[in-house]
Amino acid sequence: LRWQLPDAPDRRFYAARDFEYQWFVHVLDASGERRAQRDAQFWLGRHWCVGDTLITWVDVDTTASDTLRVGLYRLPETPDGAIRPVDVLDSQGNASGQWLDFD
Repeated sequence: LRWQLPDAPDRRFYAARDFEYQWFVHVLDASGERRAQRDAQFWLGRHWCVGDTLITWVDVDTTASDTLRVGLYRLPETPDGAIRPVDVLDSQGNASGQWLDFD
């Protein structure tokens, strides 16, 4: 997958958001059932620079795939231990869901 890091007011914007991001890919069949899944650590926020392009990959069997679902989440950093989904942004920077589906 090719990820383009968004613009930010300055470098400190990302450094202050040094969360442990993870990204995921789900392999879904025609009925929407998950047939495979992989999660992997994403590039730490303190290393992000505006305009960087990141290439990520995982080894996952896509033979039963009709759809690949991809998204990001943050690992728990609060006492409740809840995983925090990261919104996908549209071209205007508006939240448009918590994953993308590729058919």
